Order: sequence, then C-alpha cells, then structure tokens
Amino acid sequence: MTLEFYPYGDTELWYALGEGGNWSLPVLVHWRHDKANDKHYGLVVPAVGLYYSQGLTLQGLLQIHDIQGKTDCWLVPRKMVESLLHKAPGITVLAYYKWPEEDEMPPIPLPKALKVGIDGCSVVMADSVSSRNGSFISYLSERSGITTSIIRTVFTAIAQYGSAWMLEKRKPLDLGFCKLIAAPFRPNWKEIVSYKCKKWKLAGMLQMSQKERFAALEEAGMPEMMCSPHNIAISKGSKHHIEYTIEAIPSKRFEDEVDRVETFRMASGRISYIEHFETTVKKLYVNLLESLRSYLRKTNAPFAGLCEGGKSGQPCLVPAKGQSCKVRGVGVRDIPVHIVSPNSNFSVFGESGHFIPVQDEVTCMQKVPAIPQTTDDMRKPEEIKDVGQQWYERDNWMSLLHASQKPDERC
Repeated sequence: MTLEFYPYGDTELWYALGEGGNWSLPVLVHWRHDKANDKHYGLVVPAVGLYYSQGLTLQGLLQIHDIQGKTDCWLVPRKMVESLLHKAPGITVLAYYKWPEEDEMPPIPLPKALKVGIDGCSVVMADSVSSRNGSFISYLSERSGITTSIIRTVFTAIAQYGSAWMLEKRKPLDLGFCKLIAAPFRPNWKEIVSYKCKKWKLAGMLQMSQKERFAALEEAGMPEMMCSPHNIAISKGSKHHIEYTIEAIPSKRFEDEVDRVETFRMASGRISYIEHFETTVKKLYVNLLESLRSYLRKTNAPFAGLCEGGKSGQPCLVPAKGQSCKVRGVGVRDIPVHIVSPNSNFSVFGESGHFIPVQDEVTCMQKVPAIPQTTDDMRKPEEIKDVGQQWYERDNWMSLLHASQKPDERC
C-alpha cells in the first residue's frame, strides 16, 4: 500500500519533555496531509544530533505511533504530535536542549542544510554532508544502531578538519581499518626509494623487529633517501611549495575483512570469482580514473632542486627538470624500471601487453682532452719509435721495478 503525503504549513520547532522536566530534546515538525484518507501527520525530525541514549529515548516516545518504520525520524498522526510534544514559543533550537549529563553530552548542532522529502510512505532525508556519502551513512546507522544524525555530524567534522589535522599536526589520521598520512612526497616516491635500495633486501629489513629494523635502515642510508629532493614534487604555481600525497596504510582489520569477503566470493566458483573482480573494477572505474589522474598530475610535477637564493644565499627548493635528476644513470622519471602497457577492457583475458624494460643507461667514460703536440712531447709516435731504438742500443741503462715486483726481484 502506498500513501501520498502533501506538505503544508511551516516547519515548526517543538520539543520533547521528560517527567519533571529533567530533560528536553528539540525536534522539527513538518506537517503532512494524506488527502486520500483526509488524515494529518507530523514528520518529527531531531533538531540536534542525538547521542545513543537520546535516540532510544525518542524512539520509546514516538516509535509506537510511527507509520513508516524508521528510527531517525518518525511520521506520527498530528493528534499524537500535539499530545506527546510541546510547541516551542521561540525559534532558538539549543534553548530547548537539556540533558542530565550535559557536561559530558553537550548539544550536537546539525548542519544548516537539512532537507526532508516524501517518497510514497517513506521519508527521504537529504544528506547534508554529500549525496555520495548518504548511502554510507545509512549503512553505518543500520550496522551500528547509531542514529544518522550523529554519524552525519561526526562525518562532517572529520571531512572539514581531517586535512588540517594531518598537515598542521603532522600526525596520522587513524580510522581503525586504515591509517591516513599526509606525506610531503610525490606519489611514486616508494618506487624511487625502492630502486635506490635494490642492492639491499629492503623487504626483509622491513620485516625485522623494530630495533633491528631501524638500525639496518639507518646503516643503509634510509633517512638520507627519505629526505632526497628526488621524492619531492614542486607545485607549478608561483609559490613553488611542496606537493603532498595522502598515503593509506591498511590495518590488520582491513586485511581480515578482505580475507572474509574474498573467501565468500571464491566459494561461488572460479569463473564467478573472475566476474567478481571484473565487476569491482567496473564499479570503481570512474574513481580509479580519478586516482590515476591525480597520480599522473603529481608525478609530472617538477622535481625539487636545491639552490642558493636571495642576498643571504640561503638554500631553497626550486623546480628542476626531470631529465637532470638521475639515479645510477637512470632518469628519475623512468623509475620504476619496468612499465606494463595497459590494454584491458574489464577482463583478465583482455590484457595483451608485455613488460617493457627500461634499460639502465650506460655510464659513459668522460672524454680525455687532446694531448698537446709540442716539440718537448716525448709521446709523439715518431719520437716514441726513436726512444725505443735508443733504449735497446744503450748498454748502461737503469732497471726499474714493475708494479708487481718486490725490491729483491729487480731484473
């Protein structure tokens, strides 16, 4: 059965009041009219973010009269709204917030943009963070039992201040399933550092205990490699500041979840498992392209070079040409040394490319300057011949030691 509701009147501020007035929670009421049955309803939406205990309190008060079955907003007959709630004489939402543990549970103001629409009998609340995050917020609410208002508020705060935290505090943002860090490097810095460590077993060193690992890495020169200008990308603007890259470090929780999901998908058979992979790539295709575009934009940024600038001659970072930066004869832009030619159409069988090795550049021997041909130069061809003849014709010549001979082996 589908009911059609039509909005009327203004959005009004009401509040739920506890026994004895020990608590008070403000709510917004949007009036709706069921013309087919000539019944009036009030769509009750929390006016502040609710803590878990507060959400349970409103559910216990309104859920029994709700006709839509949601836990974050309630569609209640108008008579019950007027019976259970109190009309606020003012319009200041926080003036009607009161809770026993108010010091520990301060009011959580909702974002200003809050839209409510009706789709049949179900209430559709517009996501105030971003439409692309609405489904994720609903997913979190269903799995955790926390109201969407709280999740939306926390999500908004993280989205607004997460970047500043990582950049200003120089600290990671630990999300539990992964750790995000803002690295002052270009995106391919890992390939550059790994290439420099080819003569060391870098993967083995990173598996050592913490004490042994740091000692081995310091002996290999890892701190110097990390601070190398080869890892830095300089912005192309007039300020020439360092470009940053967000690195995601997956935790064991993420790896365990990968194992669980992929094991479930593998149970459907090998062909189906391949289809799962292709479907994943297809659904993430647009996002993968955005990631690739960001990667190429940052990797194509100029490398950093050290230069003495200004009257004081203090060192500063300036853009440098990529071809002028080389590691063991190989241009830094050619690292990693193996490149795969992509040629796939969402199929594991569609790739026809092969590994194209980028050969290490042979270090050329420096040119020797031309030997001056003067009259005193005994290295001229004709004079060398004369010297040789005079050497054989003389009897009173002096013997010299060969580099490999000892003094008692003089011949």
